[in-house]
Amino acid sequence: MLIVASDLAGLEDPVAGKKAIGSLTRYIPVDSALAYFGQRPVWSPGWLMGAWNAELGDTAVARRWVDALGTLPAGGTSQDYRGALQSDIEARLAHRRGDRDGAIALERTAMKRWTIHADNDFESSPSPQMRLNLALLLRDAGQREEAEALLTSLVPPTTWLGPVTVRAQYELGALAADRGDTEAAATHFERALKVLGGSGPAASAWAQRARAGLDALPAR
Repeated sequence: MLIVASDLAGLEDPVAGKKAIGSLTRYIPVDSALAYFGQRPVWSPGWLMGAWNAELGDTAVARRWVDALGTLPAGGTSQDYRGALQSDIEARLAHRRGDRDGAIALERTAMKRWTIHADNDFESSPSPQMRLNLALLLRDAGQREEAEALLTSLVPPTTWLGPVTVRAQYELGALAADRGDTEAAATHFERALKVLGGSGPAASAWAQRARAGLDALPAR
């Protein structure tokens, strides 16, 4: 699951991401989601498979997971965990077909329904991935102040979420550079580079971006 979460954040080798998705698919086939409920963890890997396919894979499979999640028993701590996970997948599908405004509205709905937004979480959990996705959507829509607030919730000293944090550090650096805050941009780029150095191909591409962003800053 962590490999899939890393791929969803853009920092995983795509080959490894596809291999991990294959393993999850064999472990929890979408058509058997309800049958496995209570025997294996279902909603978490099911949501991850749906979100990954919505972003990077087969959108038809993503839609099947939206339907399958709706068949699972209700309850839990979240206001509506099923609806939250469904809305997140739908948000990613909307973005993929070019409906950014629809994607933002759906991701806001996902976050409202999930209700559990703590700092002691995992990168494969819904909340951090929802926050990262909404932040990127808002950034692209020009709503940078809110995007920055969401990204800040994903980095130290608030939390540490592996690839989600590293991606957030890079994005915060880029936002700071755009508004002319050289010190903040350098700090975020440097923090990203400390983790990305010596990483695999996908992460190395982000390291190059962070290095380029750092090198483009005015002399301090």
